[in-house]
Amino acid sequence: MRNFSCQCGATVYFENTRCLNCAHAPGFDPARLQLLSPEKADGIHWHAGSGTLYRNCRNHLDHHVCNWLVDDDHTCCQACRLKPTIPDIVDKLASLKRWHAIESAKRCLHYSLFTLRLPVTGRDIDPEHGMSFRFLEDTPPPLNGEPATRQQVITGHSYSIITINLAEADPASREQMHEQLNESYRTLLGHFRHESGHYYWGPLVACSRWLAEFRELFWDERTDGRTGRERGHIACT
Repeated sequence: MRNFSCQCGATVYFENTRCLNCAHAPGFDPARLQLLSPEKADGIHWHAGSGTLYRNCRNHLDHHVCNWLVDDDHTCCQACRLKPTIPDIVDKLASLKRWHAIESAKRCLHYSLFTLRLPVTGRDIDPEHGMSFRFLEDTPPPLNGEPATRQQVITGHSYSIITINLAEADPASREQMHEQLNESYRTLLGHFRHESGHYYWGPLVACSRWLAEFRELFWDERTDGRTGRERGHIACT
């Protein structure tokens, strides 16, 4: 991820909500792929010298988990508005911290998608095939005498929905899975990149004239049952 500069000249980073040198509050503009140093225009809006009025993302105002700016009629920024299912964070500080980490990784993914000029379409525009996210927690083990209805969340992609187990945002849990699965590496951002690859397989490869050449150059996904299941019912858009 590239670094940016504050209005004071100090280096600020993609996730910064405050410049450590001058205490100014930067905000990211996804349209310009720039971390701006906006000034207050009124009680709600900000401006950054371009004539555009910005607002803070609703997830910043409510939960302080986003530093992206909004310049249209939406209440959430482009990364947060993809109709996500989020964890129950009421009175659960651990869940809030993990959700914060997951949203950070999701914004890094969106920065890459915008940089690559890939289409990022939410379900507000395409209700059937638009990209969406679910951030879910495993159901805890039942207490004595309660029915054994524990639900384990599987990170993956299905029907244009990317599901991330909230435990992936916990370093200790992620390292435990890393060891159990004998993986060379396991990162939260890596999950987003991997599952988004399955999502983009549909509109960019499976439904394109490049499918036959892709299969010849890489592999024929129809011959690998495991890969077929992992792709998770990807539909053409």
